[in-house]
Amino acid sequence: GTIQDKKVMSLAKKYGVAVTFAPNTRWWGTSGWMDHEGYRVWVQRPTAGEIPHFYDGFEIASHTATHVMLAEVDDATIKQEVLDDMDYMEKLTGQRAIGMCYPGNSYNEHVIKVLREYGLIYGRSAAVLYKYELPEDFMSWLPTCHDAWEGCPELSDKFLKKNTHRLLCFYIWGHAYELDKPSLIEGTTRWGNLEALFKKMGEADNVWCATNGQIASYVLATRGCERTDDYFLNKSSMTVYAMHGDNRLEIAPGEKYIFADGSIEK
Repeated sequence: GTIQDKKVMSLAKKYGVAVTFAPNTRWWGTSGWMDHEGYRVWVQRPTAGEIPHFYDGFEIASHTATHVMLAEVDDATIKQEVLDDMDYMEKLTGQRAIGMCYPGNSYNEHVIKVLREYGLIYGRSAAVLYKYELPEDFMSWLPTCHDAWEGCPELSDKFLKKNTHRLLCFYIWGHAYELDKPSLIEGTTRWGNLEALFKKMGEADNVWCATNGQIASYVLATRGCERTDDYFLNKSSMTVYAMHGDNRLEIAPGEKYIFADGSIEK
């Protein structure tokens, strides 16, 4: 969570895309120069007094209070860094985190088990796929690529050209303060590249620009539905969409779509 987040928010609002932010709450109000991968970058974080409205309109995920390596600490520390921190963040912002962005990509099966007990439904890794696949387990969610990667523009173009009924996800991750660093793509800036990507995705008519939580919640809802040769039953609490032949179905919570005659049972 840094002041550069505000510029990302402005671009997201301009182009109608969704962003999930993951601040370290106990670092709020601190600032200083950081040596990051060979570059010095200025990192200034909002104060606790600014936070109640700093992320208005955007999703917040847990990133632990102090960027602790979760796989290297005991359960008491995990509770303090995650659950207690979620309570603190909710008290300040009115928003309860439903997912985690793993600091330092540090997690294991035990960490996942504990986080599930805290009510989290996804955990985003920093390892990347360079693909558009959704995870089997959202607690080990690998994004497509980092926003600064040289191949990001080409990969996003290929994503938009996909023609399939299967759910695909183009997921970029990064740090807002890194956008002040030189671009890896000659003749460009990182801020300019991010804006171009936001514009491209925001203007696409076949893309749902959604937050981590929205994507995980929706996909988990679809996976909980019941589909047989005769019907599709939406057992979730949200409207889901499906294809039957060439027909696009919109099925409300509790509804059963009968394939034979296209009727809906409620």
